[in-house]
Amino acid sequence: MVPNPSERSEFENVYGTDIDSKLQAADAFLEAMLHGYVEMPLGDPPRILMEAAADCAAALFLFDRKDTERARELMARCEKLVEIYRSRFRYFGLAGATK
Repeated sequence: MVPNPSERSEFENVYGTDIDSKLQAADAFLEAMLHGYVEMPLGDPPRILMEAAADCAAALFLFDRKDTERARELMARCEKLVEIYRSRFRYFGLAGATK
């Protein structure tokens, strides 16, 4: 957590490009996990998937910085959120219904 705006700006200047690449990687990861459930990309993704993408991007960022324990926790949360989202399709028998 970045406590004040001046530190946030400095953080973004130092890590902005890396964060953007992690967000793109997280989008690709979620697309792969959702393949066969929904057509991608989603025009207006539900909040649960936005949270999952944020967790995934943060996990990738932390993994690069050798904070593997926290990275694993975040990736597990990401996977759990995506599984919750996908389960609604299985429940209603819609898995694989995308064209």
